[in-house]
Order: sequence, then structure tokens, then C-alpha cells
Amino acid sequence: MVTLRAGDPFIPPNARRFAVIGGLLIGLAVLVPWVEQLAMGGLVSGTPLEGTSITGRDDFRWAGLVGLGVLALAEVFRHGARLRADTEGLV
Repeated sequence: MVTLRAGDPFIPPNARRFAVIGGLLIGLAVLVPWVEQLAMGGLVSGTPLEGTSITGRDDFRWAGLVGLGVLALAEVFRHGARLRADTEGLV
């Protein structure tokens, strides 16, 4: 937000930040269902509910798609930073 207000959003650190956020969102989409399954299995182990299909209410399928969009945005920022560095000496 600071670089956006300053009128200079296309810098390499912003591209890296977007890439990290996109990777974390994709990781969230992959890891949350796995951890949820392990936790539910541990909670119902040894109870009459063992062997039934119990899932949580949270749905993180959106995170993978949003993560891909953020990774695409990171590439746009990376390309913008490269273009800005190339044209900096021309003006």
C-alpha cells in the first residue's frame, strides 16, 4: 500500500510479496483438507462415530483458484518492474 500511494507499485519486492501470498493460498487449499481429515480422524477415534464420513464446515476450494490469480498478478508485477527498470534511463 505504501508503494501504491507513492505511485511506484511496480517494484521487485511487491512481485515477491504477491508470489508468496499466492503460494500460501495454494498451500492453504492443499493442506487444510488434509489436516482437517487427520484431526477429525483423531477426534472420532475410539468412538461410535469411527469409520463414518465426517467433514468440517469450512471449504477452502476457493483458495487454490485465488492463489493462481495472485500468482498471475505477481508475474504482472514482475514484468512491470522489469519494464520500468529497462525504461528508467530513457527518460
